[in-house]
Amino acid sequence: MALIRTLAGYFQTSEKFVGEVLKRRIRSNIESAHNLASLKSSVTAHEYKSAHYMLNSTLRGKKFVEWAKKHSIIPQSARRALDIGAGYGGLTAALNDEGLASVGVELERSYVDMARMNLEGKSADLRVGDILQMNPTELGTFDFITCIAVIEHVNDVESLLRRISDLLNPGGAVVLQSPNHRAIQNVIGDIHHRIFGVQLLSYSAARRSHEFDFPPQNAYTIGEMFNSGRYLLMMERAGLRGRKIPFDADLPSEEKLFDDLRVVAEKTASLSASDKYDWFLRIELVQKCAAYIADYSSALNSHIIDGNRDFLERFVEPVWTFIGQKS
Repeated sequence: MALIRTLAGYFQTSEKFVGEVLKRRIRSNIESAHNLASLKSSVTAHEYKSAHYMLNSTLRGKKFVEWAKKHSIIPQSARRALDIGAGYGGLTAALNDEGLASVGVELERSYVDMARMNLEGKSADLRVGDILQMNPTELGTFDFITCIAVIEHVNDVESLLRRISDLLNPGGAVVLQSPNHRAIQNVIGDIHHRIFGVQLLSYSAARRSHEFDFPPQNAYTIGEMFNSGRYLLMMERAGLRGRKIPFDADLPSEEKLFDDLRVVAEKTASLSASDKYDWFLRIELVQKCAAYIADYSSALNSHIIDGNRDFLERFVEPVWTFIGQKS
């Protein structure tokens, strides 16, 4: 099929992977589609977004590696790399393409099955399992470890960081990413399920809210999230010299910052007047949102008056990136 060959070339993956993605994610008729643009016009927005995310795995991995090289994060002497939470294998593949002996570990077998199609013809090693339950001796040690979009799903972050430290060779480095649960865009809609306000709740309350929004088979997989200082402290306890990468994206305009605040205020008022959730959960969420609005407003005013950079880290950065090095 010409479409599959075209997409495989564009996304730098195998035809087998493309075919499986289309089979799993597209229900619309795509017989007339011959490239990405015609595919987009032939399917629903949800189908396109879902398929594009999977197909784009390798290109995302390559983009990450280019960023890591730009910031000199991968040790020059690195020989082995570990990707924790390998997903569809894009980052594992990109590390392999850089000449590293890369190992990808993923909890879900279905993801690993797809990743193996994506990495067809490459020598990367993909394994199914929980990194905390795996035998570290069998894994070996590594010079570079990535843990992207994983840490928020882990119930015991400190144990994960200690395991990472144990797996790192002296002089090795790890890159960790965590969603900023107080970034205003993540409050308007959380990074995983796009539900308003849920990331302001305690872990137990967030689980309860999830039960109202999703059927029982959709388990809540988000653990407790912390502020950036807490993550750095846990890294230090694990024997890693940690630092946070400064926010380097363009700052939204003042108009956008105030518009986002207005959206949160309107959603809070709407929630207060609704019958969504049980009474206790709804009151807790409304109170959390009201407190957030006050904190955000105060920090925004301070940022406008004296350029307080703390506002960006607390309320704007959607994702925090940390680098940990082992002495």
